[in-house]
Amino acid sequence: MPKSIEELRLILSEIEPDNSMYQQIDISDISNLRSLLSEDESWLAARAVHALARLDSTTARQAVVNASLDRRPEIRIAAAVASEFCPVAMADEILGSLLADVDTGVRKFAIQTTSSHNGELVKRRLNEIANTDDNVMLRNLAIEKGARLSP
Repeated sequence: MPKSIEELRLILSEIEPDNSMYQQIDISDISNLRSLLSEDESWLAARAVHALARLDSTTARQAVVNASLDRRPEIRIAAAVASEFCPVAMADEILGSLLADVDTGVRKFAIQTTSSHNGELVKRRLNEIANTDDNVMLRNLAIEKGARLSP
């Protein structure tokens, strides 16, 4: 039986979120978690993104992909970080988009989330940041990350 939105709010409101918090949530909660994505409180919507990414469901993970397009940078950052729980193809779709995001913070977290499991699009975008980004800190971060991902 799905938890109510209020029950999910209470679970996701833990001061120090950890895996046990997310383990209380299951696929029956997907619909209400998706409703929380439109919360005015960005921190709560971001935690809903993290919860959705941990569920073994295409519907839940598609909601994470959709969150990567949210107007709020906090939600796009949550999608970048949560992409590590998604299958590689979805993670590549999320990170490929967010590595080209207009927001510096979003690009930073997308860079940090990349791994050797990501495909060519992500690696190409990481290389583009390393070579052309206006932000020197992001260029350096991309160079360091790229060096760690290289064989």
